[in-house]
Amino acid sequence: MDVVGELQRTAPEQIEVKRLAGQIVWLREGPEEWVGPADEALARLRGLAPEAAFWAAFAPV
Repeated sequence: MDVVGELQRTAPEQIEVKRLAGQIVWLREGPEEWVGPADEALARLRGLAPEAAFWAAFAPV
């Protein structure tokens, strides 16, 4: 399974998902952005509570 493709299907429609190199992705929506491994992004999204906003998964810890 292509992790980047799965991420593109999982992310909300308004989120721009671009493959930068290999499995590194860039997620963007307006001023919000995140760059990192696609598998990490997908894991963060899968762990996100249904009522939480998308970008909550990518907030600094």
